[in-house]
Amino acid sequence: MNNKLKNKTKTALILFLFLILSAFPLNAKILMTPYLQGVTTSSIYIMVATDSKNDVLVKYSKENEQKTISEKTTFYILANEKSNVYVHRILLKKLESATTYKYEVFNGNGQTYAGTFTTAPKENRNFKFAVMGDCRSNPNIHAAISKEIRKQSPMFAIYTGDLCHDGKFNSWKNEFFVPEELALISNVPFFNAVGNHEFGTNSTAAFMQAPEGTNSGSKYYFSFDYSDIHIIILNSQESLKKGSPQYNFAYNDLKNSNKKWKIAAIHQPIYCSGGHGNNPALYDLANDIFDHFGVNLVLSGHSHFYQRNVVNGVTFLIIAGGGAPLYSPKKANYTIKTDKVYNYGIVEASPIALHVIVYDINGNIIDDFELSK
Repeated sequence: MNNKLKNKTKTALILFLFLILSAFPLNAKILMTPYLQGVTTSSIYIMVATDSKNDVLVKYSKENEQKTISEKTTFYILANEKSNVYVHRILLKKLESATTYKYEVFNGNGQTYAGTFTTAPKENRNFKFAVMGDCRSNPNIHAAISKEIRKQSPMFAIYTGDLCHDGKFNSWKNEFFVPEELALISNVPFFNAVGNHEFGTNSTAAFMQAPEGTNSGSKYYFSFDYSDIHIIILNSQESLKKGSPQYNFAYNDLKNSNKKWKIAAIHQPIYCSGGHGNNPALYDLANDIFDHFGVNLVLSGHSHFYQRNVVNGVTFLIIAGGGAPLYSPKKANYTIKTDKVYNYGIVEASPIALHVIVYDINGNIIDDFELSK
């Protein structure tokens, strides 16, 4: 074979290989540990940040089964145009309720990531969930609290906003997605009541995902059921005035829920002694919706301390000690307990009671109370 024919053959082979690789692109390179959001009785989102638009492949199965199912990217959002970070959503559907699954995410460079999750039960189950908020600005404190929460083995977590300082990609990466937090949320799905510090950026839109099937039309306010609890996540950065889309959603959503327990999460507290104080713009939300439709517990952040307030029979908790600089609380006539301390909460839920235990960063109990039916 002469050199000219050899070169033509070599060129044809290279072209053939290029066409094959183009038809079957390599998986995207994963940039950090995948994490979980939007768990329901039958679905969950696996969130994966990568360097490209190429599909992310996930294989999953029930915890004690060998047969696996494959799923790939449902859609992605560009987190930061300069950094070319794409946050993929891999939606796993048609899952069985109250069932533990294992999953594996495949990286383009040969590395894999593995985790587990448990779908929501339909009713009459005991379980634990965690509450944490305002972890911005101090990743060391946030990391320590993430480790403490992980020891409690909650089924999911509710975060009360201000997860990073400014909502930009580097702030998310350096302040929120620390290794200890990723170790937690790769197995424990979380829901976030978005705060004033991270709201409104492209990266926040990329990193947050509402549950499958939510009917609010927004990823920043929505609701879901978990066993005997109906939980509504609201956005204090958007209007909640009477007649606004979010107000109407909250009104109709809570009116139509017949769950035994109702919990709301919103970043800015309605009642607060010290810190940023009360928020009169949200009084209608409390008086006309929360009081009227039987909300039992409201979870908030924003003022960096712990505080338990009770107004008109509704318990309002401020759990905002995840790492942001602490404020000095005060004590109003509606204040039951307050403390200037880094903190997080664990709620032990059952059909007949919500047992709330609030811890400081060292694992000491700073408040312990129960709401019962």
